[in-house]
Amino acid sequence: MRESAMRHYVYRTVKCLMIFLALAPFQANSPAQNRPKQPPSKPAGQVSPAIFAVSQSGADSYLDPIVVVIGGRYTKPPSGMEDAAALSRFAGRYYKAGQTYSLFFGGGRSGKVTVREWLGKSGDCNRSMAGVSLNTTAKIEGKVMGLATNVDSLGRRESSRRMPTPAERASVMKLAQRAYTQKGASGPQLQNLRTINMTAMDLDGDGGSEIVASFVLKRKGGKDARALFLIAEPRGADYRESFARYNVIADTDLPGGASLDDIEDYVLAEILVDQLDLDRDGKGEIIAMDRGFEGVTYRIYKRQKGQWRRVYEFHSYKCAY
Repeated sequence: MRESAMRHYVYRTVKCLMIFLALAPFQANSPAQNRPKQPPSKPAGQVSPAIFAVSQSGADSYLDPIVVVIGGRYTKPPSGMEDAAALSRFAGRYYKAGQTYSLFFGGGRSGKVTVREWLGKSGDCNRSMAGVSLNTTAKIEGKVMGLATNVDSLGRRESSRRMPTPAERASVMKLAQRAYTQKGASGPQLQNLRTINMTAMDLDGDGGSEIVASFVLKRKGGKDARALFLIAEPRGADYRESFARYNVIADTDLPGGASLDDIEDYVLAEILVDQLDLDRDGKGEIIAMDRGFEGVTYRIYKRQKGQWRRVYEFHSYKCAY
C-alpha cells in the first residue's frame, strides 16, 4: 500500500508540474504581469518647511523669508542681494499670486496668508519680500509679528502668546535693571529705561510662561543707546534671567545725518518675532529680529542642555537708511 500510495503521489506531482509549465507563457503575458509598476507614494514630510515673518503696517501686510529647513538643517533663503535670476526662482516657488500659507501666532495655527505679489519686481528695496493679505484674528501690527509656513505639521500646539501680568512685568523689569547696572548704568540713568515690548509664552507646554522682552536705554545728548534682549524663565512666583544679549549703539555708528534721538527704539534693538516648534520636539524655538539701517537680522534661539543658545542667524537686505 505504501508503494502504491507513493506512486500515486509522484504521478499527481508530475501532472501538476506539467500543467504549470504549460500555462506559464500565458501567465507571463497576462495584463496583470505587464502592468507597469506604480511609483512609490511620496513619503510624508518631504516638503522642506519655509518659514516667513509676517508683518503689517497700516493696510499693508508682508512676508519676509527667515529660513528653509532642509533635512533638519537651517538653510538661508535669498537675502535680497542676489541677482535677479536667483530671486526670480525663489519668487516662482514661494510667491505665486494666490499661493496660501498657514499663519502661526504664539506657536499655534491662527489663520491664513495669501500672496498678492512679489515685491522684487517693482524696485530695488525689499526684493526678497512679498505683499500678502491676512485672514486671522491675531493682532498683527507694527512690532507685533507672526510667522507663516508651507508645512502645517510644525504647529500642532495651542497658541500661547499674551501680555505679561503686572507682577510678571515688574519681575522682569527688575532683571533688566540689574543687567544694565552690571554694565555700568547708574540709578539716575535707569529712569530713562524703556520697554520696547514684553511677551509671555509657554514654550514647552509645562503650564508656565517664559517671557521675551526688549529694552533700550538712551543716554541724554544722543551719544549712545544700549539695547537689551532678554529671555526670562519662571522660578516659583518670580523670574530668573535665562538669556541676555546686550548691545551698545554709538552715534558714530549711524549713517551720516542720522540721530539717535530721531530713530524709533525698535530700530536699535532685537525684538521678538514669534515662537514655533521648528524641529517638532514639543518645545518652541524663539525667532527674533534685529532691525538695522539697511536691513534686518533674524536669529533663532533654542534651549539646549538647559541653556538658550543662538542656533541660526540670517541678514536680509532691505534698503539703505
